[in-house]
Amino acid sequence: MTEDVKPMANEETKATVNVPSNPKTPSEVNAPIQPTAVTTPQPAKEVKPVAPEAKDPTGEFDYSTCKTYTVKEGQTLLDVANEVLIAYQQLRYFNHLNKSNPQVHAGQVIYIPNDVVVVPLGK
Repeated sequence: MTEDVKPMANEETKATVNVPSNPKTPSEVNAPIQPTAVTTPQPAKEVKPVAPEAKDPTGEFDYSTCKTYTVKEGQTLLDVANEVLIAYQQLRYFNHLNKSNPQVHAGQVIYIPNDVVVVPLGK
């Protein structure tokens, strides 16, 4: 940064001194200089999924972020829906179970949706 400087004569020594036209205040003169952070570029890190990817067989829903539930011996889909507090029809439709006979068996993994699932009329 360049400053406008004008020469002035010192009364006592008769020496010529260069004086800035707009001098700095004491706070500007004594202000500490902040160091500048220097960062070196880091190579991009590969992001790996924490859990294995859950694939919806029809591609209609995203199972990657939803919870899962393993059906216990003697449970029906209605029992599972009541236990996880999800509407029966939403749970059935989200897991692509047959409307007329939505059978589940012990050990079967049921996906629990994070949001409301809109079930089309007649599905």
